Amino acid sequence: MSVGAVVEWFVERPYLTFSLAFSSALFVFEKGFLGYRETRVTRRAVIPNTLKEKKTQKEFEKARSYKLDKINFGFWHGIFDHVVTMVTLAAGFLAVFWDIGGNVLGTFGVDASTNEVLQTVVFAALLSCFNFVVSFGWKYASVFYLEAKHGFNKQTLGFFIKDQLKKLVLELVLNSALLSAVVWVVRHTGSHFYLYCWLFTFGVSLFMIAVYQDYIAPLFDKYVPLPEGELRTKIEALAQSLNFPLSELLLVKGSMRSSHSNAYFYGFFNSKKIVLFDTLLPPSSSDNSEEEENNEEEDNDADADGAEEESNEYDGGEDGEEKEERGCSDEQIVAVLSHELGHWKHNHVIKMFTMQQAVVFFYFLAFSKLINLEGMYTDFGFHDSKPVVIGLTLVFSYLLSPVSTVLGFLVTAYTRKNEFQADRFAVSLNNGDDLKNALIKLHKDNSSFPVNDWLFSMLHHSHPPIVQRLAAIDEEMKKKQ
Repeated sequence: MSVGAVVEWFVERPYLTFSLAFSSALFVFEKGFLGYRETRVTRRAVIPNTLKEKKTQKEFEKARSYKLDKINFGFWHGIFDHVVTMVTLAAGFLAVFWDIGGNVLGTFGVDASTNEVLQTVVFAALLSCFNFVVSFGWKYASVFYLEAKHGFNKQTLGFFIKDQLKKLVLELVLNSALLSAVVWVVRHTGSHFYLYCWLFTFGVSLFMIAVYQDYIAPLFDKYVPLPEGELRTKIEALAQSLNFPLSELLLVKGSMRSSHSNAYFYGFFNSKKIVLFDTLLPPSSSDNSEEEENNEEEDNDADADGAEEESNEYDGGEDGEEKEERGCSDEQIVAVLSHELGHWKHNHVIKMFTMQQAVVFFYFLAFSKLINLEGMYTDFGFHDSKPVVIGLTLVFSYLLSPVSTVLGFLVTAYTRKNEFQADRFAVSLNNGDDLKNALIKLHKDNSSFPVNDWLFSMLHHSHPPIVQRLAAIDEEMKKKQ
């Protein structure tokens, strides 16, 4: 095929050409230009003056190695995903999956032409299974090569496989329910379907917020009440002093999955729960309920011991000193939670949810204007039908991708602003010094690299760099004096 024929082929398919061109340009910008800048800064960086007394050269080099490995892994993973996406679109594989779904229904005597909802369910299931197979190797490599190499993986192969299969089943169930309902709404509610679709997804979002932590998250991790003790007393006192409606204080066994740490709160109105990862606590504290964890996981015997030994060897060296230092003190954990409760005090979660719903409404409105575009379907291999799920996929994921890119940047900027505000709230509670020490400790425990390219960080990181946060906390503490 000549160059002219190739050019003509793309010119005749403007929607496909736009999708491929913008996705490729964004990929080159993200993985090429920004990735190069971030790699260059990471290779050349020295310990910031703010951290020289808190971070040793050995810890800094360890974090540098982890960061460079993540960048390299992300680059090759990104290339693979991009090629798969481009081939899927250009070769018309979406139409192939759609037709296979119709054939599957036909084998059961169902006429696919009059059962779009059922064909959508089968199509979504096929696509999910395809993505599962295509991405499985990369997920495996991320856990058992990248994370294990740097001492963070705690999963066994059996745990990992069960985890992935449970995620797949959950995705199949939720996608089937959500997409079939949306297709039905589009086909039965007239020209204003976008409003009803938004109302439906709004309700689903509220429902998922209500049930996720209590019924879905426990499918993947074990949650237990935080044991009685000084830490629990301090957290309860913090919540009471702020009139935070704390109904439950939980500890999640994140150490069965990874050594990374986290803390968050969730819940509606006057019933909120705080969740701490056991990796946030010192080993002596998080080991209190170790027996319960061992009883639950029958396949974590010899493999788990081996994973633990590998992790300890990397983290702690010969004498395991670093491992004993992992986790935060009670005061530091309270400071971290005072930051999290700052998000609650300033209604950041509600504001973000409102913004997200506004974006979803806009997307459905845009889809209502584009749903009948003939070329949008024919460019991707759909010559005889205009399936709702295909239109949604093309509009949401590709045709509106420039809008998504801009909105993503704005949301990132907004969340960074919120992080500074939550830090200031922690300072107002006289937790500034402990919050600084906690941020430094968590950076050390997670082997986070404290130096970033400014443009890469501005476009990618929802949390400001640690050096900026420490400087802002110091400035706020000076104002209080």
